[in-house]
Order: sequence, then C-alpha cells, then structure tokens
Amino acid sequence: MAVCAMQVRHDGLRIQQHDEVLGQEAERVDHELALAHPDRAGFGNAERRPHDADIDVGELRRRLDITERSIAGNLLDWVAFAIVAAAAAVALRDWRLLLFLGFCGGAGLIILNQNFQSAGIVTLAAGAVVAAEAVARRSTAADGPGARAVLAGACVMLLVLLVPMAIGRTIALATHVALASTKPAHRFALPRLDRIVLADTGTVHDTIYTAKYVETLDDGARALSALGAKASHVTVLDFVNAFTAGLGLPPPRGDYSVSDYERTFDRAHHLPAETVLQDARIVMEPKWPLDQVGLKAYLELYAPYLASHFALVRETPSWRIYARQDAAVPSG
Repeated sequence: MAVCAMQVRHDGLRIQQHDEVLGQEAERVDHELALAHPDRAGFGNAERRPHDADIDVGELRRRLDITERSIAGNLLDWVAFAIVAAAAAVALRDWRLLLFLGFCGGAGLIILNQNFQSAGIVTLAAGAVVAAEAVARRSTAADGPGARAVLAGACVMLLVLLVPMAIGRTIALATHVALASTKPAHRFALPRLDRIVLADTGTVHDTIYTAKYVETLDDGARALSALGAKASHVTVLDFVNAFTAGLGLPPPRGDYSVSDYERTFDRAHHLPAETVLQDARIVMEPKWPLDQVGLKAYLELYAPYLASHFALVRETPSWRIYARQDAAVPSG
C-alpha cells in the first residue's frame, strides 16, 4: 500500500516563475552571467550588475504585499481573535495577557509568511483559548449578566476560530489517507520513493507543476544511475535534493538540507563554498528549477569554486551534471 500522497504546490508569492515554464525549459541562468571557461561548460561569475540596488526596494514591496495578503486571506480569523482579545482586555485588564496575545498574533503572522500554507494561523487559536479561559474564570467570580455576556461572546468567537480550522484539517487528512490508500504509487526512477502517490486534488496548475517536477526527478535519477558507483555525494542547486534519499546515496557533508533563498541563505548570509561543496563529488544544475531566484544566487555565490573544481560530464533534458575534476566519472 502506498504510504503517502505527494503534491508540489506552486507558491506564486514566494517563487516568481511564469506559467509558461511548464511548456518549455527554464532559461539558462548564466545567459546573464559570464562563463568561467569558454572552452567548456562552466558556471557564471558573481559580478553584480548596476540595477541590483533596485532589488531591495522591490523586495520590501513584495514583503509588504505578502503581509497584506496573509491578513486579508485570514481576515475572519483576525477579527475573531481581536474580539476575544478585546473581551479579555475589558474583563481582566491584565497587561501580561495582552502581551501574550500580541505575541501570538505577531508570531502567527511571521510563521504564515515563512510557510507554504496560506490560511489557518494556529497561534491565533492558541491565544484565543487562553484568553477565553481567563475570561471564563473572571466571569465565574463576577457572576453577573455583563460578565456572562462577555464570556458568551468570547466563546462564540473561539468557535469561529476553531471549527473551520478543525473541519479543514480533517478534510485534508481524510483526503490524504484516501488518496494514499486507493491510488497506485508512481513508478519513480528513485527506488526509495517508489511508494509515493502523485495526488490530483482538482487544482489543475498544481497537478501539472507536480508532474513536471517528478519528470525532472526521474530524468536526473536515470542520469545518476548511468554514472555508476561514482555518482555519490550529490549536491543539487535547487530547493531540495531528492536524489540522496531516493537513490540511497551517501550525502555530502556541509551541504544545505534545504536551499530556500532568503530563508536558509541569501547573498549576504550564506555558508562559504569550501563548507557547502567541499565534500560534493557531483553537482546537479536543474534546467527547470523549483527556485529560479535561488539557483541564480547559488551560481553567483559559488561560481569561482564551482568553475575551478567541477566540469560538465553529462547533460539531459532536465539537468546539467558536473563532476569534481579529480573524480574519474565517465562522460556521456
């Protein structure tokens, strides 16, 4: 029986990739970068361009836009949370509770903006539960119509927060179990991932995006298998590396477990090339990356090390595969 369902969700707020990328190979990143060695395939250098200063302003606007959409997409939750917090403030006048509720709201917004989910801020529910319980204690002691009205309002808003969240998570879990139990598993070229079900949940764009990504994984797995025993310690210049786990390969030391631009690294905060790539024997550059911006930054940051230590040994429809120059890997 298949053990899980898989769907790669395309997040337009995080990774700015055009829809037409699904019908053609993504543009080669180093079209805008000078090649390190004109006599062979190489990596781009890290030279910055004059218009890079404009990125900061655009990035600030993007972050503000994400925050606005996060609030607008969860407006009912925020309103219910605000009512519960207001009821607690009126009934208790406890600055420590208000500080806690403010922390729940702020932390929830930050987590949502750094996550792939677009709805359901669990910290709002946690804060509302604490506030409603505190109001209930106060109302029991006061025992008046006003106190009971405040308690009733807080409880109603708490249900407004919790019930849709519980229903949504229940539906998601049931859907996952049903798909994993009834659909045939995808025949991955990655043998250790051969029990994964590719889920079609009715969102056409996500389904096409997932199918394309899986196609690139199968293509890369076949290319690595053709390299034989030398294909180990693989580093992937993309969001995640599915090949180490999927093929049971020894992992390179120092590599990122997740390469998420502006979350695990950026141009100002990153591990040195000697740490990230010191143990890598194979470097895989995707032609269809999950994170186009991250791939571009990766090539710019680590270009000198990559160009001086690695050479192209194989190219497929989805990948350019480079091997460390002192490692004897058959080309093809």
